[in-house]
This record gives sequence, C-alpha cells and structure tokens, in this order.
Amino acid sequence: MINLIIGAPRSGTTFLWTLLVNSDQVVPITSQSLDQMKKLDNYKTSESACFHLNRYSCLDKFIETYKDSILIEKTPLHTLCYSEIPKKYIKNTIVLLRNPIDIVQSMFFSTTPEIFLSHDLNLSIIKVKKYYEKLSEISKNADHILFYEDLVNDISNLKPLLNLLKIKNYNYTYKEEIPIAKRRNNYTLDESQLSFVKSKLEKEFTFWQNTKLKFNNELTNK
Repeated sequence: MINLIIGAPRSGTTFLWTLLVNSDQVVPITSQSLDQMKKLDNYKTSESACFHLNRYSCLDKFIETYKDSILIEKTPLHTLCYSEIPKKYIKNTIVLLRNPIDIVQSMFFSTTPEIFLSHDLNLSIIKVKKYYEKLSEISKNADHILFYEDLVNDISNLKPLLNLLKIKNYNYTYKEEIPIAKRRNNYTLDESQLSFVKSKLEKEFTFWQNTKLKFNNELTNK
C-alpha cells in the first residue's frame, strides 16, 4: 500500500518528497520507476500521475515488488481526484498545507515548471481555490497533516511523520533529489496585488490558519 502525499502545486510537496526519499527505507513511485519497474538512483521527476492516468496494472506490479518497503507517491493533481482513488491502495494520506497567499505568489512568479508561465493572478487564485476546496475536505480524515512553513523552518518537524511511517535512523542532513525542490524566486507581490489576493482568498487563508493553530495546540498538549 502507498503513503500518499496530498497538496496543491507550489505548496512544497516536492520538498517533502525529497526529504522522505533520503531514507533508504523509502521507495518512491514516479513515472520513471513505474516505467522501469524498479527503484532508481536518480529521478528526473517526483511525480507518477499513476491514479490520474489509471496505471493500475503497473502500480500493482510495483507494489508487489516492493511490498516490504515504505512506498510514497506525490502528484498534486491527485488531490483533485482523491475521492476516485481506490482506497485499497492508500495506507496513509499525508496532507501538506502552505499559506494559500504564498502559493499564489509562487505560481505567479514561477518560471518552473513551464505550466505556470501563463499564470496571471486571477488564474493562480482560481487554481488555489480549487485545490483548497479539496484539501479542506481531505484534511478531515487525513492520517497526518504537515505545514510547509514548519518544514522550511526546521526539518526536525518531520519527526512525527517519520514515526507514523516507521522510518528509522533518519539522517536530517539530506541530499536534494530533485533540484526544483529548493528553487526560490526573489520576487514579491506589490501592495495592491497582495491586497487583491488576500481579498479573494479569505476563506482559504482562514482554513490554513485555523488548521495550523489547531495542529500547534495539539502538539503543545501532548
């Protein structure tokens, strides 16, 4: 069964994937590994789109081959079709959340991947709203929720997830499997743009903020 990473594009899912893949116990499911039916030394992409593309026969073979490993899969598009994924494939649903305003900014200024080059503010906002509608629903029954901001601030915040996945002897000095995971731009929205984005994403920002507050309170009370 698969540990499924769910999140919006530009929310840090590749970064999380990179952190997990740095454990020898973890085998990622990607388009390359499915094509070659094996764990690889290097990956050009962190995504498989296996459920979106209905690659179930390949997926079944891969799961059987690595049944004793910790399998992870990360394709943001699967967030939108999550309810259609056969539950027999999902061991844990891991939701990664990022401030939706920052996601819009990342989409708007992104030069990679090329899919975001045509994104103006309105298109970026529409995409974030679409994903957050699904994320707010999926989060209700998620096995684990993480926040991009926490991981960037301190990688040791990964520890609760490592415990859930039963990953042992994790080396927090990680190598970057996918270079795009740490690419950053130095551009920010101007005041009028930022005000516009905030006005359009009030609901999504409130969900992110409240979920993060609840998460932090639960950690404090443990």
